[in-house]
Amino acid sequence: LEHIDEAVAHGRARLDHHWRMDVAGGHFTLVGQNELVERIVQGGAFGLELTLTPDQIDAEGRGVIAGMGRSADDANFLLLQEGRQLVLQLQTDGTSEGGARIELAEIPGTGPHHLIVTYTPGRLAAYLDGQQVVDDDSVGGTLEAWRPGLLLLIGAGPGGELPWNGVVEGIALYGHLVEPEEARRNAIAYAERREERVPVESARVLARRRALSSAPTPEEITPYLDGLVVHEYDVLEVREGELGSEVIRVAHYAVQAGAAQEVAASQKAEVLELRVEIFEENPQVESIFLVDELDIDLDVPLYLDVGP
Repeated sequence: LEHIDEAVAHGRARLDHHWRMDVAGGHFTLVGQNELVERIVQGGAFGLELTLTPDQIDAEGRGVIAGMGRSADDANFLLLQEGRQLVLQLQTDGTSEGGARIELAEIPGTGPHHLIVTYTPGRLAAYLDGQQVVDDDSVGGTLEAWRPGLLLLIGAGPGGELPWNGVVEGIALYGHLVEPEEARRNAIAYAERREERVPVESARVLARRRALSSAPTPEEITPYLDGLVVHEYDVLEVREGELGSEVIRVAHYAVQAGAAQEVAASQKAEVLELRVEIFEENPQVESIFLVDELDIDLDVPLYLDVGP
């Protein structure tokens, strides 16, 4: 099993409390798979595994869930959502420019859904939630047409084109053809892993700022790319979920992927609708640069802004 571990966020993409890639408003590039790609080309087979949760079932246009290429028309492969349809675009030395287009399956619901697509010359298969949905012998050619040195992209094509909104997790590349029993086992194992997770509850609140910290700039946090700033709020209304305090502190992304974010620079008196989660239940942000200039008050809980 070849997992991809190093993810770089772009735009407003972020890791959530379960280390899943939330690509609403951005995308990720994954590095460290060049040797694996070389083995895939030499061995003549590959598999892609991931679990996806789309924001929309009937999405408008086309969006790249995962891919590896220089553009939408020059890619080793692209996994796309087109409306409700999952589509694979695969380049081999037996396909025309742009690669073969294979419809995999319709997305049955918001998910999450476990997906494996796999290829060796003369056979392409796909498995959705452990069940085989494609067994296609119409695509031919070897993977020697694959270009080396390309990054694995999640949530958009190269340069951010064809953005897709949703959450991706459990991504892996393989250098072999995935057979039905392996696909079934992997789907079951990942579903069990998801079931073991402790749920993290969110709340949607209407709040007014009462105290602010100074938002860091991208230059101030260099070489870090992400930075948080803590503000304090009066809670005016809890519109969803539960909140046990009338005053809360919220850590916002002041800098994300090297770019300043607007929420941290808003006026003190502005009333905002926020979606928040308890900060301590979000381990993915524990190592992020954080500015908190507020007076210490252990009675005021700290939350993380997880909204768009």
